[in-house]
Amino acid sequence: MRLGLIGFPVSHSWSPRLFARFAERDGITVRYDLFPMPDVSVLRTFLLTNPDIVGLNVTIPHKTAVLSFCDALHPSASRIGAVNTLLIRRNGRYGGGMHITGYNTDVGGFASSLVRAMTEAAPGSARILKNRRALILGSGGSARAVAWALRDLGISFDQMVRANSESVDRPEIPHALAEASVLQRSSPQIQDAFAGARRFSYDALDSVPWDGYDLLVHCTPLGMEPGFAGQRPPINLSLCRSSTLLFDLVYTPEITPLMQYALDCGLHVCGGIGMLEHQAEEAWSIWKSATDAEYDKNESSISSS
Repeated sequence: MRLGLIGFPVSHSWSPRLFARFAERDGITVRYDLFPMPDVSVLRTFLLTNPDIVGLNVTIPHKTAVLSFCDALHPSASRIGAVNTLLIRRNGRYGGGMHITGYNTDVGGFASSLVRAMTEAAPGSARILKNRRALILGSGGSARAVAWALRDLGISFDQMVRANSESVDRPEIPHALAEASVLQRSSPQIQDAFAGARRFSYDALDSVPWDGYDLLVHCTPLGMEPGFAGQRPPINLSLCRSSTLLFDLVYTPEITPLMQYALDCGLHVCGGIGMLEHQAEEAWSIWKSATDAEYDKNESSISSS
């Protein structure tokens, strides 16, 4: 089974080692490659010229743009308006011999990692999540996944964006996709993940009630190596309560500049490695189930001939 990761940059990714571990555990031969792709418009051509690829992970900056190249969306992706996992089926039944289904495993990955982190920071806290309040830093595909995860957990949240004039990123599902996709027709149209949330900007940091949050979730690439190394959002974490948990979705380096700053301010921290592992395991299940089903179908066809 050949898999890979598209995005830009991708050289920092831990995904190859994760999927190598899954493959060894399950006794499956897997090749996992990193495909730096500055422009996602080449995706379908890339897949047609690499006919052995059956699955791709998607990372920044393509989680939203890749919607337009999917033939179908699983409800996990259409709800969020972002895709981080692609399943590629190749069969003469499909137009052009290829069918791409988009999934999103970030919601489950973040929720699982967050509950664990909050429980470790304050034992018993997972039982009272509905009394918590969070601030999401960012507005892209990862931020929307975080917003839906928080809604599912009953955690209310606000949002921090770059400027007051910035509109929240709300992608539209292409009309042709909505008509062609059985999966899409069975799921709701993309909703505003941030509906009802108060919005603050970096232009007016003094208006943010920093001491009112139990959780801060950083959803931008600032601090990520190699492209954003050493950077962090211009926020004052000394204004937060010491019980506040900072969750940084960035996982390279393991301690980001923002996480180190939070530790210096006496806050609890959690990096993105746990979320990466959870969402990767879910992606692996999608690909493994699909390839197992295809194998069983082929075996049945051979037996009956």
